[in-house]
Amino acid sequence: MLTGVVNETHFANLTKLTFFTASGNHLTLKLSPDWNPPLKLEILTLGSWNLGADIPSWLDTQFTLQQLDLSNTGISGNVPTWFWDITFLNLSHNHLSGNIPDLMGPNSWSICLTSNQFSGPLPRVGNRVTEINLSNNSFSGGIAHSICDVRNGTFRLENLHIGGNQLTGEIPDCWSKYPSLRMVNLGDNNFAGSIPNSIGTLTSLMSLNLYDNMLSGQIPVSISNCTGLVKIDLSSNHLSGSRRDPEGVGISCGNGSIPDNIGDMKQLESLDLSRNTLSGEMPNSFSAMYSLNYLNLSCNNLIGRIPESTQLMGMDASSFVDGNNLCGPPVTTKCRDDDDDGDNAANKEENLDVKYEIDWFYVLLSLGYAVGLSVFCTTLVLKKSWRRAYFRLLECMWDKLYKAHDTESTNILNDWDFLLLTAMKYGMEY
Repeated sequence: MLTGVVNETHFANLTKLTFFTASGNHLTLKLSPDWNPPLKLEILTLGSWNLGADIPSWLDTQFTLQQLDLSNTGISGNVPTWFWDITFLNLSHNHLSGNIPDLMGPNSWSICLTSNQFSGPLPRVGNRVTEINLSNNSFSGGIAHSICDVRNGTFRLENLHIGGNQLTGEIPDCWSKYPSLRMVNLGDNNFAGSIPNSIGTLTSLMSLNLYDNMLSGQIPVSISNCTGLVKIDLSSNHLSGSRRDPEGVGISCGNGSIPDNIGDMKQLESLDLSRNTLSGEMPNSFSAMYSLNYLNLSCNNLIGRIPESTQLMGMDASSFVDGNNLCGPPVTTKCRDDDDDGDNAANKEENLDVKYEIDWFYVLLSLGYAVGLSVFCTTLVLKKSWRRAYFRLLECMWDKLYKAHDTESTNILNDWDFLLLTAMKYGMEY
């Protein structure tokens, strides 16, 4: 970082100088009021220099400038009219004031006037502007006249930052005219009404900031069409629910206040819906938001179980409490279903034990039968007399049964006794 003083002598022999970039240094520029520079600059960047209280008068001779950076140089007063034709203009973090004319010129592409004291209505923006930052000033009134001029057709705007002003009225529903928008910041104003459905047409959008306003109504489900979103901040409003897009853009949502298909935004890393009046349950699609590393739902009226997700379990519990009635990790409040699941698990274990007891009964019964049969068969093999008696008994039984159809039942019983005695007699003989 350079320090010191720069004066006319440093430029005396630089007659062919067209680019001079020296931002980020703490140099002081001291030139006489009547200095006539011998150069014609196209690019001049003096960010963070000490230029004094006023815009240097010698700049009025540099009509060839295409890029000018006088940010954080301490200048004040009104901006020269011809400055608004510079292609890339950065006058941020100064004490400049006054109104801004319409930015409709063919050369106005990028304009940064953040953190000054500009006031009045917002200027109309031409369709050639790609970046405009008018944040942290004192602009007032609505914004429809500024960004919804139907005569301009489709806009090339990529970044729009008008947060931190005193803007009022509703957010206009003309965002379909901005297919290239990547960043929108309307936060810290006094906007009222609902979030327009055409926000869902911004398929290139990466950052949406509508925090600290007075927005009410529902979150349009069409916002889930912005699948490239990385950051959403809708905190500190009066949002109360979700709705179906009447034009059929987006997917319908259920009874929850947060759109059920919010999980379609797979690239979302930061989501802040805190300090609203949202109600209902958290959609299960939160479990599919694997890129999410910051979530704040505090100070709402949400209820029910927090969807199971590794991402959500790693969040701070304070992001889910303060007004909500949520349960399950990462908050310490247990869900009522958890107790029921515990009882069901105990009952299942008890039934399983009973089942195992019944199974063991049959196992032991079968084992006893097998042991008894094996003892009987072993005895017949080893004891010849028992074996002969057993087979003699079977032979006699067969003969008697064969002749049984010609005898009386009582005779059968008597013959049965005779067979037993005969078998025993033969067994003893052998």
